[in-house]
Amino acid sequence: MTLVVSLGDSISHGIGDSGPGCVGPSWAGRLAHRIGAREHRNLSFPGAQSGHLLHLQVPAAVWLKPDLTLISIGGNDALRSSFDPLRLARDLKAAIARLDEVGTQIVVLGLPDPRRTLPAPRIIRNALSRRTAAVNAALEHAVAGSNALLMRTWDDSNAYFRSLWHIDRLHPSPRGHEYLASMAIRRLGLDEVNAPLGVEPASGNSLLWLLRNGSVWLAKRSVDLFPGLLRMSIEHVNDHSAPESYRLPVASDIPELPAVEDSWATEPEPRAVAA
Repeated sequence: MTLVVSLGDSISHGIGDSGPGCVGPSWAGRLAHRIGAREHRNLSFPGAQSGHLLHLQVPAAVWLKPDLTLISIGGNDALRSSFDPLRLARDLKAAIARLDEVGTQIVVLGLPDPRRTLPAPRIIRNALSRRTAAVNAALEHAVAGSNALLMRTWDDSNAYFRSLWHIDRLHPSPRGHEYLASMAIRRLGLDEVNAPLGVEPASGNSLLWLLRNGSVWLAKRSVDLFPGLLRMSIEHVNDHSAPESYRLPVASDIPELPAVEDSWATEPEPRAVAA
């Protein structure tokens, strides 16, 4: 394995990992280190949506001809009032097709159920969970029929351990990034050359980071996402069925996430990654 490229959003970018400003090597950089990759190119950026992946990041990745491409996408799409799971599925499917042309192995990261991670009212968590289910259905549709691997984190009970999450509950902690790297290495059947990087807490004041970055995020979403979530929540209370705009007819069905009462797993540490 010589060249690893990471694409997508802030999870691939490394937010929540060990480093200045709570930005570090990311799950992709940690994987590249452990398998002894000659080079890791991180083309991801915070806020990226599926269109950015397809039209901005993939052309650069195709030019680089990587041996392994790691993708995290869909979270920012879901956090927009204009969310369209069909567009997400089409964009990612097209991105995978272009990457397949250069013979790269592709890994796509799924999204965990926000009902078990976000400290928000249940009605909001349920609304976000339905969007997350639509994102994961779109990811499953996009990888179908390709050589890409989908990491189904929503089915992984280990993914909900509190120690794996950054203070914002949206990004992995250093331990979480390392866990995702372990998942991908196991799924790919790769040999490890180097010991894992450290998982010390992100440098700097994480609470200050949350206040500084969270306030900006809330200001943006207050006029975009929150009104849509309120509408979705009211519709859910009224008829308990997903609005037609959040269904994904291109897939056989949208995976239904199990009902969850507890906010966090209570065991102290995650178990070993399953094969």
